[in-house]
Amino acid sequence: MLARIMIPIALLTELLARAGAIKAMAPAFAPLMHLIGLPPELGLAWLTGMLVGIWGAIPLVFTLVPVSSLSAGDITVFSALILFAHGLPTE
Repeated sequence: MLARIMIPIALLTELLARAGAIKAMAPAFAPLMHLIGLPPELGLAWLTGMLVGIWGAIPLVFTLVPVSSLSAGDITVFSALILFAHGLPTE
């Protein structure tokens, strides 16, 4: 069940990244992500987390940004954003 969400999102993201669409969309998220202190590419992962859910956003983190460029603090802040987005529909 979980693979039906994660695999297509990861593949689509990889195709968009190779086509240059991610680099084109990242500046739209840059002001908000800069305010939070995260790379602008993670804005797309946050949007996916809001629309699809937590398991849609998880593979994007590692597809959009190299793991070596993220600190433990970055992952913690992004995880808090995803959990916040997860709780929005219930509020």
